[in-house]
Amino acid sequence: GAADPKAAGLSGAAAKWVPRVIERAEIQLKNVHVRVEVPRQRSRRPAAPSACDAIGLLVPLVALQSVKDRERGAPAGGASGRAQATISKRAVLSSAQVYCDYDSEAYFDDDAATDARAQSGDAVRARFVEMWRTQRHTGFLLPLSLTCALKLGHSVDEDGVLQMRVTSIHATLPELRAVADVRQLCVIAHVVRFVHQWFRRQRHLCRFQ
Repeated sequence: GAADPKAAGLSGAAAKWVPRVIERAEIQLKNVHVRVEVPRQRSRRPAAPSACDAIGLLVPLVALQSVKDRERGAPAGGASGRAQATISKRAVLSSAQVYCDYDSEAYFDDDAATDARAQSGDAVRARFVEMWRTQRHTGFLLPLSLTCALKLGHSVDEDGVLQMRVTSIHATLPELRAVADVRQLCVIAHVVRFVHQWFRRQRHLCRFQ
């Protein structure tokens, strides 16, 4: 049957603005902190309001940058084809740290969770920031920096449809240092087991809904 002119028009519009958006897009995130807590059944600090094992990631800077070396190659499909182009992007992970806290004070205790439900999460955010600033962590992977260079090739075929593909990926990790003891390995095992069991429960619930 005949091609839908509306679909062809959408493909033609996407072929023009999608590569431009990808090429110009730059993202920068600062002071990223991701933390996974698993409650402990027995704590060596009975005076603490709550105790947990935790794995966390601290990243001072995450950036997605544009690289100004856009290249154009030979036309695709001969003289009647459209020009190909390459977009270069660079992702930078600066001075990241991974920590494992054993039997530490939880960022999210029962009281904070109760307050969060009553106050739209303000209590949780305030406690998280306070704990972030005051609590010391046990480093597992010491500061590391990662740079990843990515090249995306794109072209438009004779029907006006945009074609995109990854042409190359190059990652650079200058140094990786780890400091591990038995407690940290126990924390990792505890958190991994907890997360695995949580996913299994979710899958089980989904089957019966």
